[in-house]
Amino acid sequence: MANTTTKKEPETQAHDSQTLQGVKGGVQTAKDAAHSAVESLGEGAKNLAASAAHTADHAAAAVGGGVKSLADTVRQHTPHEGMLGTASEAVAGSLDSAGRYLQQEGLTGMADDVGELIRRYPIAAVLAGVCVGFVLARLAR
Repeated sequence: MANTTTKKEPETQAHDSQTLQGVKGGVQTAKDAAHSAVESLGEGAKNLAASAAHTADHAAAAVGGGVKSLADTVRQHTPHEGMLGTASEAVAGSLDSAGRYLQQEGLTGMADDVGELIRRYPIAAVLAGVCVGFVLARLAR
């Protein structure tokens, strides 16, 4: 049987080597472009999330101002003496405190506080989640 393998000419080998190098360079360029695009998308997502959080914090601060205003209204329009006066002052104090908290912390601060509560009391958090899920399921019927 005859030997069918042929040796390539040096010029052909050089051309194949150059072609291979060109393909490797193209693949590397494509990888770099993809990596750059992914980084750019990641930065855009971070900026969008930061902007949304900032907007939510401003909205929470505005709501906090409204709650504090409601506390002032409760104080002005309810009796100041007796059992009803004590109850209305307690409600107004709670509203004032909640409004101040919303203004100072915003939604991101609230989310951090909720996360801390969940870490501190995981069993109670799971039970609360189950209860909320049960109530929502019953309401959805």
